[in-house]
Amino acid sequence: MFDTLGFSVYLSHFDRQKPMLKTMAGSGYTIFTSLHLQEEYEAIPDYPSNAATMCTWLKARGFKVIADISKRTFDYLNTDFPAMVDTLQLDAVRPDFGFDDEEILAMNEKVPVVLNATIVNQELIERLQGEVWALHNFYPRPETGLDETLFNSLNNRLNHLGVSTMAFIPGDDLKRGPIHEGLPTLEHHRSLPPYASFIELLHRYNVASVMIGDATLSDHQRQLIEATMHDGIIRIPVAFVSDYEYLYETTFTIRPDSPASLLRLKESRMYASAGETIEPCHTTTREAGAITIDNKRYKRYSGEIQIIKRDKPQDERVNVIGTVDEKYRGMLESLANGKKIRFIKL
Repeated sequence: MFDTLGFSVYLSHFDRQKPMLKTMAGSGYTIFTSLHLQEEYEAIPDYPSNAATMCTWLKARGFKVIADISKRTFDYLNTDFPAMVDTLQLDAVRPDFGFDDEEILAMNEKVPVVLNATIVNQELIERLQGEVWALHNFYPRPETGLDETLFNSLNNRLNHLGVSTMAFIPGDDLKRGPIHEGLPTLEHHRSLPPYASFIELLHRYNVASVMIGDATLSDHQRQLIEATMHDGIIRIPVAFVSDYEYLYETTFTIRPDSPASLLRLKESRMYASAGETIEPCHTTTREAGAITIDNKRYKRYSGEIQIIKRDKPQDERVNVIGTVDEKYRGMLESLANGKKIRFIKL
């Protein structure tokens, strides 16, 4: 029902978000918006008209719109639920706290309902019509985002019940107030680049759709995300020593038998066999994030490139030729055997 990537749009930031959104017209991306923010209702003149104008603009450009609603939404918009859905052309609603099961089921007769992923109600899930989705909250206040254990527990239960999950990552450009410190679901994503968080949610936590919580995303981060959505290749920002800069933009496959502590790159020895002999050089300690190549002392393994995930000692048979950018090293834990990767320069 919903695309792999989605964006949050806010009435208070809409004019500043339009330039970014215009570049994505026709993409079919999901838009999340909240229609029960008291600060926006109090600050925006003619709130109902502005909300309708925003949603009409988004729908005209092919976006799918999910509205987060509470019971006060109907007071803010001076309407009832059926009229709100029709006027705003909503594709789905996410009922916030305050609605009981019967009210949510009544909404589901009109439009798909996206559940709050932190409130798992098996009986309600079984009664909903069609494909069922659940969207996690985002957490503006630092230190309050979900930890990995709780997030996995919630997602595993939802997936077991046949529910597709959605979660938020922070943007890296225009941060939404009042705290301006990112809007992640997972706390540790607050300080990571959006692309690294995106890859983690999809490939480590099996989230079906990733939403940008903040108002805007930089062009660079969006291009990385969209490139991976297009071809499935995971980009890894790295820095190589000068002799190995030719490896930038090279695509490799992670060997299906790679152990937990490192990633073996399938094609590397084949590439090296046609080249020069690899002499020992930079045979230093292999710290997590290091990129290595086996030298001639490793005989038939010479030329094998690895990405180190756990610290390893110095080995005179192994040259250290580069390193994964520090902000993206956590992404290595999300790379399953068999995945394709590409080294890129930041």
